[in-house]
Amino acid sequence: MRARANCRAHRAHRAHRARCSLWWFSAGKPEAGRAANLWPREARHAVLRQCVAQHLGVAVDEVLLSHSANGQPLVQVPGALRSVSVSLSGVGDTVAVAVLDVDPGSTAAQEAPLIGIDIEPLAGRPVSAEPLPWLTATEAQAIATAPGAERRRHFLGVWTQKEAYLKALGLGIGNHLPGFEVETDPDAQASLRRPLARAPGSSLRLQRLRAQGWVGALATNQRRIDLVEHPLAAWTPPADPEPNPPGRAAAPMPSFAPTYRSLMP
Repeated sequence: MRARANCRAHRAHRAHRARCSLWWFSAGKPEAGRAANLWPREARHAVLRQCVAQHLGVAVDEVLLSHSANGQPLVQVPGALRSVSVSLSGVGDTVAVAVLDVDPGSTAAQEAPLIGIDIEPLAGRPVSAEPLPWLTATEAQAIATAPGAERRRHFLGVWTQKEAYLKALGLGIGNHLPGFEVETDPDAQASLRRPLARAPGSSLRLQRLRAQGWVGALATNQRRIDLVEHPLAAWTPPADPEPNPPGRAAAPMPSFAPTYRSLMP
């Protein structure tokens, strides 16, 4: 009786969860620098569709890609039983892709899944000690007073959280940056201190991401997530000249040794 009760409790616990897969890809040309466009729109189309296909276990041809008015990538998989949300961030020769899905019959699907990701390289131009006007006063002060050698890391810790949050909401940066506040200590757990007014973002949660030489953040409205994180790998998929090219064969993805963890509130 106890074993059956434990099994039912485990199934109920899992029913509250969402699944997220996270990939980091490098074109293998770090010397190209931040401004290099090594992942043009067509290559991003391809990598998004490939990652969604692998996450759901379907053929690439079944993944249909479109974009919202703000440029947010939207995917549909006709016949799929799970709701899917995606986000992508790219700098220079590197991109990160997050794919989130929930079972429509689970309690996790009471609201549409939202996901946002942002990554930034630790190496780069120093950040000025002058307060940044497009952050909140608390955020700007924390960055301005950080030691010079650490100021860029403090800034990126704030910036990646804020951009991931706006991406999850499907909003452009616009004038929104000073309208909400995030954790300013780069060594503390990411968190939303004050949500954006009149936006459905109060339920969003933030999670820090790290790879060698990189920092990032993930934003989602799901309370419990099983996360599969794939390490940074060199790979460039063939570019899709159209969002959903017919008959395109899947490009082999690199072999990964992913890590598995649970994200809890």
